[in-house]
Amino acid sequence: MLILVKPRDILAVICKTENTVTWEELIEKICNSMKSCYKVKTGNEEILNKGKVSPITISVSVRSGNKKVTLVDNLEPFGVRLADFAKECQHGVAASTSISRPPGKKSDQLLVQGNQVLFVYNLLTGMRVNYLLFIRSVTGVFFF
Repeated sequence: MLILVKPRDILAVICKTENTVTWEELIEKICNSMKSCYKVKTGNEEILNKGKVSPITISVSVRSGNKKVTLVDNLEPFGVRLADFAKECQHGVAASTSISRPPGKKSDQLLVQGNQVLFVYNLLTGMRVNYLLFIRSVTGVFFF
């Protein structure tokens, strides 16, 4: 059974028509006209951000002298306090960490000395909130 809706007022503006439309068309046009946003809950705090969620990115970069560093991006939008997370990484792998803001990025970047992708990945997925779904790329993992 096909149900038709005649949009009036605001719905007519959203649908860009005053003719009857189906429920499916109406819902699709309403969803397409909405702006994207996301909310992250951390303990007793809620963070509401506009736009699409940027996933957490973990990568390994090679510096001079064949030294490797692990770079972690986009932790702040998920409510992770970088200073606390850096300290946990520092104590967990006994390596130096630093926090810096790369040019052209909105959030800070965490640098951990050495190839610590697996440790950072396990630390993120083992926290009270599971970030596993938001980790886009894990590069530089070597299993021997």
